Amino acid sequence: AAAAPYLQALRRWCVDGQLDDPYGEFCVAEDVDAEKTAVARDYNASYWDERFTSDAGKAAGGAVKSHLAKVLTAGKYRVVLRDAACSGEDNELEATWAALTPADVVEDAAGRLARAIDQAYAASAAELKAVLFERERGLEKLRVLKRFFLAGQGDFLANFLDLADAELRKPAQKASPTRLAHLLAVALAASARGEGAVIEGLRLEPALASRDLRAHLDAIHRHEGADDDDAVVTETPLLAVDAFVLDCRAPWPAALLLSRRSVVKYQLAFRRVFRAKRVERRLLSCWTDQQASKRWCGRGATRSALAPAFLLRQRMLHFAQSLVFYATSDVVGARWAGLEEELRRAPHVDAALAAHDAFLDAVLRDLLLANHRLLGLVADLERSCDRFCDAADRFSEAALDAATA
Repeated sequence: AAAAPYLQALRRWCVDGQLDDPYGEFCVAEDVDAEKTAVARDYNASYWDERFTSDAGKAAGGAVKSHLAKVLTAGKYRVVLRDAACSGEDNELEATWAALTPADVVEDAAGRLARAIDQAYAASAAELKAVLFERERGLEKLRVLKRFFLAGQGDFLANFLDLADAELRKPAQKASPTRLAHLLAVALAASARGEGAVIEGLRLEPALASRDLRAHLDAIHRHEGADDDDAVVTETPLLAVDAFVLDCRAPWPAALLLSRRSVVKYQLAFRRVFRAKRVERRLLSCWTDQQASKRWCGRGATRSALAPAFLLRQRMLHFAQSLVFYATSDVVGARWAGLEEELRRAPHVDAALAAHDAFLDAVLRDLLLANHRLLGLVADLERSCDRFCDAADRFSEAALDAATA
């Protein structure tokens, strides 16, 4: 009889997602200060991991102790389903738990309590995965992030780079976020899909970070807030092109899949791809100008003098195009198909979240964001390309002025 209240608390937790423990004797405890909305706004939010925790010392009976992880997870799933108003009645599950007796908690000789816990876990896991990937269209939301954060839709990025070139050349403090937002909306509307800023319930917004990419990574490694807006003092002003990043926030419960931590990882990958794509676009523009210059410089000494510059530009363009192809095809494209397959096969939400997180970690690693030395070398090469393009632009303007004088 003494085990009856414990069995009732166990049933309410595993079946209803309600924690009924006024005396603190149950094997699951709740952090009442945790906020589910923090998952969508704070990089270091640990709501999913720390709102509910288990205590093996309070697990009664062998079945509960051996299935403590499933007890904790089944109840967590039920809490999310209840918050999302998606928790329906499961008559078979209710009947299984109604047939249990307090003696099953003390000594589960027939294995009935263990089977009931397994059934509760499987049912809640299947329901929550269906909510995130069917009702909330989780896979479609991830595809949106792939298209825009990982350069899966190239025409949008090309349109935006052309439209926002002048704004991106400014120091970050002088660039206008409002103007960037307008140019982003124009680029989206002019893309092949003709979309708006809200896609699959996700609103895409431009933002200007207070740090460059390397400083952003250092802040995360020091466990600082990834969205910290404190100004960072540097010797050279931070340009808007180095501070520009896309942002989006997902509503609950989709925020479990697209938490702030996941979005920041997408942003890190976006900044790397965006920078490489812009260098490529500048070198292509430089190639166009140099092709035009061949018409007026002829085949004499002037063209011979320019030949080393033409050769250097070609090698830089080959480097930039190879870098963009590597990032978009060899890294993102090669891993994305595997991610979709893992998400389809995932038996429960935690497996899906782990697969998504592993994908993002692999992408960041393959984009050299985990190797500061190599990342620094690539950044130095890109700065050299920028300096070359700046010099080539000045030469083209001077040459045009001289030709038309």
